Amino acid sequence: GGEPLTPQECASLFGLVAKGHADGDLDGNLLACLKRLPIFETRSGTFVSLQGTERFICPLTVSADFPSESLLRHQEPLFFRALGVEELDEVALLERFMLPKFGTLLPARRQEVADQILRNWPAIEQRPVMLDKLKALPLVDMYGSLVRADQLFDPKTPLLAAVFQGDPVFPVGAFASDPWLVILRKLGLQSSLDADTFIQCARRVQRSFAQAKVHSEREQRRQVAGVAGELVKYLLNSFNTLSASSTSFAPTVAEIAFVPANPPLSP
Repeated sequence: GGEPLTPQECASLFGLVAKGHADGDLDGNLLACLKRLPIFETRSGTFVSLQGTERFICPLTVSADFPSESLLRHQEPLFFRALGVEELDEVALLERFMLPKFGTLLPARRQEVADQILRNWPAIEQRPVMLDKLKALPLVDMYGSLVRADQLFDPKTPLLAAVFQGDPVFPVGAFASDPWLVILRKLGLQSSLDADTFIQCARRVQRSFAQAKVHSEREQRRQVAGVAGELVKYLLNSFNTLSASSTSFAPTVAEIAFVPANPPLSP
């Protein structure tokens, strides 16, 4: 139990053994012994061993705000590979460190992570495991609450935009931008009307009719009647597909009063 090594001694010893590895002087047994020595510098400047905690290296370009105790200073990548240390890129770092605690991050930090997802989307799209995690993640900030992409509707689908106009069911803020809508569609944003979505639309139109009638708002009733007409048109064109996907579709829709009566503005 001699004196612990100084940071300078740790760095020198690391340089020495890395050179030994490059020269082919280290065998597997010696590498296993080296992992126990606290000579590996982290991004925060401390020196640690490779035992116990899983450590990684990552490119120098990655932002410094990932957990620095788990990340080693980027140097001698071939030596680290021989020691079994994995190199993570920004996407892998996001997946491993940021997604699991996304919901607990402060809003500004969440926005930074969202920006990183947007910036790295071409790479993320090629990683099925990461995509599945993002589909299951409450990612979209809706007035302070986080929701999954599949809990929201696509504002670019005209019928959905008309039926739910003014309702908090469409992405807001940065998530309403075209680049984000492309991503959210891949993560499950509801863009087409399946059986369940159609039933939600029909019920919303029924509610809108009732509200307009209570308040005797002729213009609103005229507007709702127009939306209802579009919904009926969609139903007639797609009935076979919708009813084939769900045995309860036809009986459920039959119970909902959303078909505009003629004349639609009768008191």
